[in-house]
Amino acid sequence: MNTLKFALIALLCFVPPRLHAAFAGKISGVTVGSEGTTMYYVEENSGSYALFKAEKDASGKWLPGVAEDSFNKHIAGHVVKTPFLTCDGKYLYFSSNLPGSKGLDIFRSKRAGKRWGSPERVSVINSEHDDLSPSLPANNLQIYFARQNPETGCFSIHVSKAEHQSWSFPQLMPSPINSGCEPAVYVFPTGETILFSSDRHAEKRRKKYTLLRSSMLSENLWTPPVPLEGLPDENCETPPAFDFGNNAILFASGSDSIHSCEASSSLPPARYTFLKGRTTDETGAAVESEITLRDAGSGKVRGRTASDSASGEYLLLIPNDGLYVAGFERKFGTRRFVNLNTANNGNGQTESRNMVLAKDFAVYISVRDALSGEVLEPDITVYNRNKSARLVRLGAGQFRVTSPVPEGFAVEIRKRNYIRETIEVNPGDCIEFPEMFRDVNLKPDLCAGTVNVTDLASNRGIEARVSVKNLDEENEKIFVSNPNAGRYEFEVRKDKRYSISIASKNKLYYYAVWEADADRVSRVLDVKPVPLNEAGRIPTSSTLFADGESSLLSEALGELECLCETLMKHPDYKTVVSLCHANETDKELALMRARAIAAFMDTYPVPKNRYGIEQLQCDTGKSPEINFMKRQ
Repeated sequence: MNTLKFALIALLCFVPPRLHAAFAGKISGVTVGSEGTTMYYVEENSGSYALFKAEKDASGKWLPGVAEDSFNKHIAGHVVKTPFLTCDGKYLYFSSNLPGSKGLDIFRSKRAGKRWGSPERVSVINSEHDDLSPSLPANNLQIYFARQNPETGCFSIHVSKAEHQSWSFPQLMPSPINSGCEPAVYVFPTGETILFSSDRHAEKRRKKYTLLRSSMLSENLWTPPVPLEGLPDENCETPPAFDFGNNAILFASGSDSIHSCEASSSLPPARYTFLKGRTTDETGAAVESEITLRDAGSGKVRGRTASDSASGEYLLLIPNDGLYVAGFERKFGTRRFVNLNTANNGNGQTESRNMVLAKDFAVYISVRDALSGEVLEPDITVYNRNKSARLVRLGAGQFRVTSPVPEGFAVEIRKRNYIRETIEVNPGDCIEFPEMFRDVNLKPDLCAGTVNVTDLASNRGIEARVSVKNLDEENEKIFVSNPNAGRYEFEVRKDKRYSISIASKNKLYYYAVWEADADRVSRVLDVKPVPLNEAGRIPTSSTLFADGESSLLSEALGELECLCETLMKHPDYKTVVSLCHANETDKELALMRARAIAAFMDTYPVPKNRYGIEQLQCDTGKSPEINFMKRQ
């Protein structure tokens, strides 16, 4: 908690000849803006109430008040008392018997530019009896007010906390505060000191209200109230106001004057930094935004306010005690954050920040080749449910997509011979910042492959038949070129599985499964086929069956295809395929697998006396083996 002590020991009070112009009637309340340059007060004349605004001139003197017609038109014919201007200048709280009230209720009016909106009754906190004297600290997270007790007719001070766009059920402040009749209260911006009027020190035969002070020690624990000395002999029945600009307390006592009491040097000004500026869209037009102040360490909310809908102006008071994050959020628009360190700031220091909060956010896309870094010119399509996203080409390989914040979209980026990329932007992805940058590196869709087939003895290139097949798409045709003796080249799609089979005269076939790597430009296979007369029992190059299954895998088909073609081209050779089983149950599975192999080889067809299938008791995890041998 920011401990700020207000030692009000002596007040030098005076009643100026006329603080404004001559008042026409009684003053039923006064309030001053946090910067001490603006004052609002309510005059009552023959049962008619009106709000006036006064401002200071360059020398610091108050100018005559001017009627606030935009406000007064809403309250004509009704009672208005105890006005309070929030520290951010956004709302004017007051008590009135406007329609919807039960006695005197607390209302508030929202400022838009220089005009005040239609008053709204504050929910939750009002009762069936009179509620007066609303007052809020700078963070707008509590509201203090005086509520009438129907049995005694006296008032007592209550407090309510901000809660989800509303207020919590009001709580009676503890007994050190309420011990008599307390009809008025004022809370300092820190929220840790209150001034309130009470009759507890009045003579029994004479009803008199004096102004008392109490400071918060902890939540729900306050210091014993202390009278403010040096005040004029007046009934302080209306709430005071503090003029930070002149370090003075202003109050009206139902008379035709506003009293100004100069505080002694023992009363330090509230240690706050004023953060102010405008919130606008990208064109510079004013926009309204909700502003939340949080502790940078704990994330706890320390204050809330809003910018003006007409001017975009805002004022946020930040305690000078640490690190804070101020978040600016536009409804159905972007959100921005400001980091602030106020620990070393001086009293009343001002920082200016103008915030751009766009309705639409933009995604900037740069497209290049993933391998070479070359700028690419792709085809781009934007998919958006409401068709509100817009695509603009900024230059070579540079694009911008704009879309309203609540709507997501997808950007599809295509280019021939490259793998297609899709950028998905979901609602909320860009709320925190109005712009987002995405570098898209398209991976080439075709991967170059090279097979070098050389003789095992001479190491010279030899002729062979090289076949490349897509294991996932049977109909894909892949052209294999033969630019040099023993060198074979082809191109395949990245991130796909292919089989490569190599057959050469009087040589054992070669078979491999290749998963084209999306991050490699090319791949080279060096193959030295083994002469058939030197071939013996060798393991297969791939797994023919899935675990526990008897159906041939797609890669197994290529393996057996090579086997069949070798046998058909070399009738003087035969082969035996060895399958493993560990027990009788596995033996049945091995039998089914043998039938699957035989069925495939019969499709070529390979004469049955040219191949055999044997079952061996061995580790079932072992791959099948193929044994080539010369026929007798």
